[in-house]
Amino acid sequence: MIPPTAFSDETMDPLLDDLEQALIGLGVGFDIEDFLVIVEELLYNAVQHSGKGGGTFALNAIGDRLLARVEDDGVGIHQTMARNYPDISEGEALSKAFTGGSTATGFEGRGGGLFLTLRYTNQHSGCLLTMYTGELGYIGVAGKGKLVASSGFSHQGVLAELSAPASAVAVD
Repeated sequence: MIPPTAFSDETMDPLLDDLEQALIGLGVGFDIEDFLVIVEELLYNAVQHSGKGGGTFALNAIGDRLLARVEDDGVGIHQTMARNYPDISEGEALSKAFTGGSTATGFEGRGGGLFLTLRYTNQHSGCLLTMYTGELGYIGVAGKGKLVASSGFSHQGVLAELSAPASAVAVD
């Protein structure tokens, strides 16, 4: 649907337009607006926090599921959070990133983007969020998140995947 495509702050809006057109082209019952907001947040995080100013995006239809993948090769969530929370562990940093009102900037009450992605999995049945950063993973489903070991896999930067049944995305 959308092959791996490099993005930056300057190319994010056209990429989101392409994503919207691809979703409309599917003609499935999918809540496009909510899905776009979540993907935009994942793209924005890569631009804002990676230290690389962007990353790679891809969208695939696999069976009756859509898979949006955002990846950057930046500094990762732990290092980003450690700038303002120097004693934070990798697991604490990843958990904190998914807490409403938390942000890597150190300004409490400001963050919430990843919290919204987790909430999305609760509002749309069958949606799954997976994220890998450093040596940990995070799985979000039904509004609940859980840290998972990466079984030796280590990812510099952040790899986030949002999987949703096509029936969960509605064309209005």
